[in-house]
Amino acid sequence: MRIAFWVIAMIALWGQTIVGQMDNKPFKLRSLSGDTVFLKPNLDTHLELRLDDHIKIEPQFDWDYQMPKAYQFTTSNQIRKSLIAPALLLSVGLYSGSAENTYSGIGKHTINNNIQEEFAGFHSSVDDYLQWGPIAMAYGLQSFGLRGKHDTWTSTKLLIKSELLTAAVVRVLKETTNNVRPDGKGEASFPSGHTSQAFVAATFLHREYGHISPFYSIAGYTMAATVGTMRMLNQRHWFNDVTVGAAMGIAFTNLVYWQYDRRQSKKKHNVTAFPAITDKGAAVAMLVQF
Repeated sequence: MRIAFWVIAMIALWGQTIVGQMDNKPFKLRSLSGDTVFLKPNLDTHLELRLDDHIKIEPQFDWDYQMPKAYQFTTSNQIRKSLIAPALLLSVGLYSGSAENTYSGIGKHTINNNIQEEFAGFHSSVDDYLQWGPIAMAYGLQSFGLRGKHDTWTSTKLLIKSELLTAAVVRVLKETTNNVRPDGKGEASFPSGHTSQAFVAATFLHREYGHISPFYSIAGYTMAATVGTMRMLNQRHWFNDVTVGAAMGIAFTNLVYWQYDRRQSKKKHNVTAFPAITDKGAAVAMLVQF
């Protein structure tokens, strides 16, 4: 049983935390014609123009035009890396819940029997509240002035989309599979809604603040893993319910963020060009807006 708990915690914590640092890596500005420019995020450039007192700048014209080449920002293998952890969790869950493996070492019945032997009579409602912990942490950081990757309105929209997508799929699976819960109360065991919600919240925190410090990612996924563990201790879910729920929460939230970033990267970029006179002669200054 302890091995099963470690599988959830280690995959969720470290798999996603490592991926979380990708936002600090250089990204590519690639044109359709094949030429590539490498840029680094958060790079501040300061230009200083020194002029003699008797030189006067009088621009005569100013114009905007579209770049003749279509550019897009790409982060190498971003979506594939973000799906590694949920793919592993999904694989473990499907193996544990399959009919031929249900009584194997990490089979759902084997794990549940071990839980009943060691934690008989356990009950706690902490998981009902802890599933929202990472979201509360994210908005708490925002209220203290620490901005995440996106502004409050944008991050809220992304969270709502992730929640709706995950909740819809979870509901469909619950209604169609009709798996009985370990305590025998109800037939909506697969997958775990609490766990999927907790991992949506953890991934939301991770995507907004994981690039600032891995502590935020670790804190979020620790809370989520605790929720999944408590759902099993409370006899409300099997091991495969929890692992598949975790996989869904991570995957769907990452997909929502990936789709948003991809859409943003396709926006057109403008270039403003205007003449300038310096102490060394005439020049043309250009401002690229991304």
